[in-house]
Amino acid sequence: MSISTKSSSVRIEILSSDHDLSNYLESINDHESIKYIAGLDNSQKSYDYLIEYINNFQGHLYGVFNEFNEHVGNIGLSHINNLNRSCSMGIFIFKKYQNKGYGKIATYKTLNEAFKKLGFNRVSLLVVPKNSSAIKLYESTGFEYEGRLRDAFFKNNEYDDLLSYSIIKKNYTKVS
Repeated sequence: MSISTKSSSVRIEILSSDHDLSNYLESINDHESIKYIAGLDNSQKSYDYLIEYINNFQGHLYGVFNEFNEHVGNIGLSHINNLNRSCSMGIFIFKKYQNKGYGKIATYKTLNEAFKKLGFNRVSLLVVPKNSSAIKLYESTGFEYEGRLRDAFFKNNEYDDLLSYSIIKKNYTKVS
C-alpha cells in the first residue's frame, strides 16, 4: 500500500523482525522521543525487547516507510472490539522524521485500512495535552475531541491528563 505526495511516497506494512529496526531501537532509547508514550519507561531497551514487543502486539502494528525505504515510525491499531467494530490507534514517528508529513499520510492510510479493509466503525486515541503536534495531526485528519481523563497518564513520577479523540467511519469519508 503506497501513497504519493508532492515530495514523497510513503507506505505502511505489518512490522516484523525482518525489517531494519535500527531507527526504532534508537528512538525508543531516546527519552525525549518517548516522553508522551504510555508503557515505555526510561530504561535501556534491547533489540530482543523490540522483537518480543512486535511478536506479542495485540492488534495490527504497521511500520511506516518513506520513499527511501527507511523505517520512519510505527502506527498501530489495538484494543480491538469486534462486537462494537472499534479500536484504538497509536502513532510514533521517530524524531528525525517528524514534521515531514509522514505521520499524516500514515494516519490516513491506517484509517483507510481500519474502515475499509478491517470493517471498523470507530477509531479512538488518547493523547497528553502537552503533545500539541500530535493533537494538530489528529484534528487535521478528522479526529474529534471527546473529553479529558484527569490524571490518567503517569510517567517520570508525574501525573498528566489524557485527551480522548475519535473518528467514526461516516465522518472519515468526508475528510479523506
